Amino acid sequence: MSVHPTQTLSLSQYLIEEQLKLPQATGDFTALMSHLVYAAKIVPERFEKRDF
Repeated sequence: MSVHPTQTLSLSQYLIEEQLKLPQATGDFTALMSHLVYAAKIVPERFEKRDF
């Protein structure tokens, strides 16, 4: 196992790849995390613009 990854994955890419490894996965956790990632990007932008 390499200490330095050769490929960089986004959190979304990682979650999707891991979900595909689990046949029992429903996608609910991946969807929740995707929404949280989106919110984490949008909220700071809105505060900068004072558009809330």
